[in-house]
Amino acid sequence: NVTRGMKVGYCPDAIAYDEQPISFRQSWAQRLRWSRGYLQVFKKYGRALISGIFSGSFNPIHLGHTRLAAYIRQQAGLDEVWLMVSPNNPLKSASELMDEKLRYHLAQLATAELEGIRPSDFEFHLPKPSYTIHTLEQLTAAYPQHQFSLIIGSDNMAIFHKWKDWQRILEHYPIIVYPREGDDIAALKQLYPMMHVIEGAPLLNISATEIRAHLQDDTLLREWLHPDVATCLRMYKNVKI
Repeated sequence: NVTRGMKVGYCPDAIAYDEQPISFRQSWAQRLRWSRGYLQVFKKYGRALISGIFSGSFNPIHLGHTRLAAYIRQQAGLDEVWLMVSPNNPLKSASELMDEKLRYHLAQLATAELEGIRPSDFEFHLPKPSYTIHTLEQLTAAYPQHQFSLIIGSDNMAIFHKWKDWQRILEHYPIIVYPREGDDIAALKQLYPMMHVIEGAPLLNISATEIRAHLQDDTLLREWLHPDVATCLRMYKNVKI
């Protein structure tokens, strides 16, 4: 994985890293580096890394996201969970979606001390719109040492048949589902028996919209955010609320 450092202006002395754009047409040198990485993983683990992709806007990331990711990693037997930060949506205003680099940096702060949880800005470099099937296929090509699974909520499970190339996703990628309040999980299991539903996942009533609207409420921020995320958000003077 080749990265380049980029200074981030949102928080003092904060360093974030953008992942390089990935193409199917790579040089032999890049392929050799990846093959070496593949061999290193097998030397350490004796198998491919099992990585779950948990996509979202993380606008901003809060304790509900990280606690859920950690629970799913443990219950599903994943080596890693990648928090796939979605890129900016031109159809949404700045009051709805904070800058993508800020959201990615906040995800870095929130996961810095968490084992097996890592943010990714991989989708920032893909053609728009970034459909899930394209993201998964590009990830598979870029990281052959990983076996990827998809993590979704039961709300998306209910409309999965509307996703682009949903049959192809089911055919090639395991799907892990966490229940959302109000969804009929038993009925959804009958529709998609091949999906793995995680029972007992923490359902935390945390609203990212409410967080953005109450950035000066120290009590709320301490309760819902990692301390470094709360500090960074307070210092970010250009957040639109």
